[in-house]
Formats: sequence, structure tokens, C-alpha cells
Amino acid sequence: MDSIDPTDPGFTLEREYEVRQGLEHQLIGAILVNNRLIRDCLGVITGAMFQDRVAGDIYERASELFAAGREASALTIRAAYPSSPAASPDGMRLMLRTSSGITGTTDVAMSARQIAEFSDREAAIEALEMAKNRIKGAPIEPGETLGALGEVTSYLGDIARGEGEMVDAGVIIDRIVKRMNEPPEIYPTGLRRLDHVMGGGLVAGKLYGVAARMKHGKTTLLGSISYNLATADNPTPHLYLCLEMGAEEILQRMIARHGGFNSLMFLDGSKKELAQQAAMQAKTDLHQRGLYFQTEHRMGIDALRALLIRAALSGKIKGVIVDYLQLITGQKRGQNVADHWDYVVQTLVETAKQHGLWVMTAAQLNRDGEVRGGDGLLNACDMSLYLHKVDAEYTVGPDGTAYDRKGQVLMNTQGMENRDRAWVEMRASRYTRLGHVGREENPRLVFTSAAGPFIEEL
Repeated sequence: MDSIDPTDPGFTLEREYEVRQGLEHQLIGAILVNNRLIRDCLGVITGAMFQDRVAGDIYERASELFAAGREASALTIRAAYPSSPAASPDGMRLMLRTSSGITGTTDVAMSARQIAEFSDREAAIEALEMAKNRIKGAPIEPGETLGALGEVTSYLGDIARGEGEMVDAGVIIDRIVKRMNEPPEIYPTGLRRLDHVMGGGLVAGKLYGVAARMKHGKTTLLGSISYNLATADNPTPHLYLCLEMGAEEILQRMIARHGGFNSLMFLDGSKKELAQQAAMQAKTDLHQRGLYFQTEHRMGIDALRALLIRAALSGKIKGVIVDYLQLITGQKRGQNVADHWDYVVQTLVETAKQHGLWVMTAAQLNRDGEVRGGDGLLNACDMSLYLHKVDAEYTVGPDGTAYDRKGQVLMNTQGMENRDRAWVEMRASRYTRLGHVGREENPRLVFTSAAGPFIEEL
């Protein structure tokens, strides 16, 4: 294996990635050619230590077959675990390529220790980053800095001793009993029917996915919930990552809703003074309501993870809104798009659970009504919601003639609704019964453009 020295001026993360991946692939090829070499890896590495998730899954599957006394090869792994990443086309190509490329003798025991070392290095760097952010985020008040230092010292001590990887059942039972005696952390979205099906609102430690077609209201719904959280009697501090529109446009919508007008007024030069007055009033009313933004239009997954860790350790927020999933960049070499988004969602899941945050993210549906790029959103979320837009019952043409949804002329529109409406379908939930907000024939949400725009309940 090529040596790697992080102090070398020519060192790059790309170089580290290449060396680490090459080491993992070499080990995979060696154990597939000679299954007995798996013995040299047991107790040293697990599949979770692999940088290449597919290679890690191949190692786990091969180890399971070996433990069962069966041959571990590309064909037997595909037959025994047909739905696993190892049996995917990428996995099969990796197994065939690495096993056919083995020449000479591979010191598998040394390779396993090096893979474990890479994993330990990654975990240590992440732990130190978390510790630094916790101290930097501590309030400048007597005793707070030393208190934060005590927390991170204890945490780093646990990491150094390897604690946290395996926990006795009694420890987990103690946690369960303790939480039963504590009120659950639930934060209402401000949409009563939605809160009802969600079990009261957004629950700490849970990941929520909201999927919809392009231009069907994802951002309008997330922005409406964010405004509701910030303006409630007991506001919920949260971070809004507006990766599509940007912070200014989202805030313009909130200011317009707050002032009772449509955000297009910000583009009307003749009404500049009114818009400015509304903005200053909103600044006063929304000040210190716990509404935070990240201003970049796009963000890589590594930057996202670092930001969420910093935000969580600062103690300033209870949750995060990510608008939206497919705008998070940072796809690694060798990853397909679906694997990248799966990794993004898993990062959000881990952050939510580790730091007790709720996270709500949106994703775009394709023309077939499925999540664009893969099912990672549905598979990883604690609750998956689909937002369905229903067109207004009638539209009015330039000449003032009213038309129904089929284009037929209407002579009387009295009692009819001429605003676009929506309903929310719950596709999956890990902790509540399935429940919907309205139906296609009876949508219970309505798009309001006179102010905002935003979504409210009928």
C-alpha cells in the first residue's frame, strides 16, 4: 500500500480517499479469493468502518456466509442477499473486479488494522470538531465555559475508551424509564390537522420527509411551518436551510405574510416604502424568536454535517428545515446519485437522533410520482409525507369568463373555491398510525397568495 503522510505538503483529502478505498478493495478481493483470510479480520474491523459503503456491505455478507460454513463469493452473496448493496450492479462489479485483480499475497491482517486506523482517525477528527464547537457555542457567562469543557472531556474520554459502540441492555432500559418520566419534546407546526396526524407536531430526534412534484408547494409548506414556529406564543428556535430560493426570498415571503400582502410587492418600485416599512416591522416582531438561516444556495454534505453539529452543540436550536434534499452536493467519486442521496438522508437521521433535533427535509418527485433519484427519503425517515396540490375549482380568463378544471364555461361560481388547495398523504410512519390531512376529493389545506404566499388550513 502507498504510504500517506498528512503532514506532507502534497497531501490532499482526495489522495487519502484514494488510498483508503484502494486498501478496502484490495482486502475485499483477497477474502473473496481465500475465505479463510476473513479470520484475520474478525474482531479488528466491521463493515461500518469502510469508507466505501458497498465494500463494507460485501465484507459483512462474506463474513456472515463464512461464519455459517458457506462459501463466500460474488455468486453466493448475490443468491443469499439479493436486496443488499453487495448484490447491486455496483457491488457485483466491485466483487468481480477485485477478486480477479488479486496477485501475490495480501497481508489481510495488516490491511484490516489500517482500515480500522482510518476509521478511528475519522471518528477522532469528528469528535474533536464536535468538542470545539460545543465550547465555542457555550454562553459567555460564569461557569459555562468550564461546564462545556467538562462535557467534552467526558465525551472524548468515552471515545478514547471505545465506549458508545456497545451498550449493556440495562443502560438502555434506564434511558427508557427516565424518558417515560420526562415530558416528550414536541413542537407544533401551527397546522392543527397536520399536528394531529404527526402525534402533536415535530418530535425531537425524528426525521420528517416531505415530497412533492416541482412547483407543487414544498417550499411554501416548509416556509409556512417555519413562520408558525417562530411566531407562536412559545416559539421554537430552528435553522432554515433554504438551498433553492435563498434566505432573502424566503424572508420576503414571511415579511409579506406578516404584513398582509403578497411578496411580489418587493419587486414593485412604486411600493418600495411600504415594503421597507413592513420589513422593519417584521424585523422588530421576529427579533429573538429563534429564526436562523444559512445563506448559501447550495451546500455540500460535509459542510452540512459540520453546520448541523455546530448548530446542535450551540444549544440555540431545536430543529432544522432542509429545503431541499436534491440540492445537497458532495457526491463522492464512485458514488451514484441514489447512493449519494441515501448518504445525505442517513447523515440527517444520525444528526437528529444523536443531538435530539427534529429535522424536516423536502424532496422532489419525478413525473411518475416517486422520489427523484431513489427511495432513500422513504426508507430512512421516521415519517414520510407526500404533498398533493389540487388546482382551483375555477379560473378566470382575461375577459372575465370563469372556467372549471375541464375548461368548461361557468355561469355561476357562487360558493366555489378559486384558490389552489392541497392535501397531505402519510406514506410511512415509524411511531404513529397512518393518517392523512384531507383527501384528493376533500383537500384541507389552501394556498393563500393575498398574503405571503403561505399555506393554511381550510
